[in-house]
Amino acid sequence: MTNPLASKPFLDLMKPLIDNGMYSIRRDGRLRRMIMGHRADSPWLHANPGHPENPTGGDCNIWNDVFWDCISKKRMIHSNCQECYKVVLAPRTLVELMRVYDFQQSEPWPCKCGVETRGDLFVSSTYLPVEHLGVCKLYGAYWYCKGLEAGRERWRYVKDWADEVFGVDMHGEGEVSVILKRACTEFERSCGPSDQWTVTPEQEYLEAQVKEHIVWRPMDLTQPRICHEQTIVRWIEWAYGHADETYKHFTGGRDLYPGYVTYQDKRPAEWMNDSIFDLGCSPRVAYVLWGEGIMNIGDLGPHTMKTVSAMTGIGPKSLAEIQTKLNAIGLALEDGDQEG
Repeated sequence: MTNPLASKPFLDLMKPLIDNGMYSIRRDGRLRRMIMGHRADSPWLHANPGHPENPTGGDCNIWNDVFWDCISKKRMIHSNCQECYKVVLAPRTLVELMRVYDFQQSEPWPCKCGVETRGDLFVSSTYLPVEHLGVCKLYGAYWYCKGLEAGRERWRYVKDWADEVFGVDMHGEGEVSVILKRACTEFERSCGPSDQWTVTPEQEYLEAQVKEHIVWRPMDLTQPRICHEQTIVRWIEWAYGHADETYKHFTGGRDLYPGYVTYQDKRPAEWMNDSIFDLGCSPRVAYVLWGEGIMNIGDLGPHTMKTVSAMTGIGPKSLAEIQTKLNAIGLALEDGDQEG
């Protein structure tokens, strides 16, 4: 073997994932993945991850964290990954992202969408390597396909939907970008153009080692409702923090947080009437309001307030208190909401 990685003891290659508790060694000598739960802070919401056409098997851990990071030291792309083609749609706003989210949740294909947090240069005191730099968009949506032909077929389907929903320009081009790419962005940045990838004999040997020594235990990425709630809250905060004002579509047109008290005119800024914050409305409350179809705080009824309180642990204790706060900013509950 010409590659020194191919002659290195397998446990040496896997040591980082064993030391951090991700994998443990069984009595038969095989390695078993231990951390199987969902992330509480995932930027992505998945749909149909266990679909048989998903080239990743529904879980990229063994191909990315194990083979790419630990085994090949970011020098080889697993043959399974080389068969993975992704349709990539780039929503421009939070409103467009939510349209894509609804579309993906109604379709049978393996896919995900969310905010592009990859490569935040400010989370580290040192510059990140090129393969970890972010992508040039705030939001992303992905459909996973096994093979080029399946990818092109899915691309046409998604492209037609996007052109119909988001429109086309005067030249007939879609307003929202939809492309077909191969495998993960970091692979192409580290190993060069994806149409030039190969699988060497050394790589075949290392892939066989992974298959022999690691117990295949994919995690079910189907996310429960509580994960959807948490992630959509983060999406609203992300939009706010990146000057995407379409987040106000989900807060009744109000600011997510209060504005500054300013002094250039020697008077405090009158932000009280502009901020949903005065009702104790965190991003989580904004999500609940959106889920209930409420675009105006004045539409709040007893059932919705119970839902808000149950999910957030904040908010007024009674409709009387709600009425008082609403009156303070010039809103009023409808008479029908005060009955029962």
